Amino acid sequence: MVHSFTNYYVGLLAYTYFKRSPKYAQIICLSLLANEEVRQFEQLLFNDQILEFCIVYSIYLLVCKCKPVKASMYLSLGISIKAGGIILLPALLGIIHYCYGVKTLLVSIIVVVSWQYVLAGIFYHDFVGGETGWKFYFALSKFNQVG
Repeated sequence: MVHSFTNYYVGLLAYTYFKRSPKYAQIICLSLLANEEVRQFEQLLFNDQILEFCIVYSIYLLVCKCKPVKASMYLSLGISIKAGGIILLPALLGIIHYCYGVKTLLVSIIVVVSWQYVLAGIFYHDFVGGETGWKFYFALSKFNQVG
């Protein structure tokens, strides 16, 4: 299902990019749909599919819909799933700064940081009797014991 959504948004990006000659966008969509190896590869990705979808959807929101804050939120969601998406964060923030200005850039940075804080909050704080905080995990990992 996630693979289908990713293909759909890649197709929308292709049609947006190749407005004057849609035959190139059709070739991209056909190659995504007809390639059996891509479908087999997608089955082996597990949670990388969700990261891929978050990246493609954030690019779609930024390029096609002109919604930079939502794009930064979806990229931050992808980063919270898998850390590999953090490589794209400087490029996204650079595009937001260049196209939308400093105010939107600061709002996007606040959205990224606050989203990461909310999603990782269970590891920061002691919610359930002290068994979810970082002190509990530190004691559980036995870093303070030698030998």
